[in-house]
Amino acid sequence: MSAPELQESLLPEQNLIHVSSDKITTRPLYMLPTGLPWPGRPGVTLLGDAAHLMPPFAGQGVNGAMKDALELAEALVQHTTLDEALHAYEQAMFERARKAALLTAEGLEMLHGNDAVSTTVAYFRQFIAE
Repeated sequence: MSAPELQESLLPEQNLIHVSSDKITTRPLYMLPTGLPWPGRPGVTLLGDAAHLMPPFAGQGVNGAMKDALELAEALVQHTTLDEALHAYEQAMFERARKAALLTAEGLEMLHGNDAVSTTVAYFRQFIAE
């Protein structure tokens, strides 16, 4: 597909932009500090965004929540007491969430840091075949 053909094919989507509201509402992005654990509480735990809130720059949100649910279920089956299961789940989740938060922080810096244009262009250039 040529560039003019591609541009022509995108006209319906461009029209959606033109008829949309011209008011832009900005919203803050929140992220828990990378690697933030919390002391366990008997009989209670967190999962998903409640456990590891981060902006969507690494695409880890839903995946992390589903992984939390799976690992919590596995821990409940594998351990004899609820508190042992919650402790095991939380320790694994903290490490996994820390890694996801590091990826997210890198993406946030790439897209919104002082050199965002250069770093973003360099990132996407690696996917272009020469």
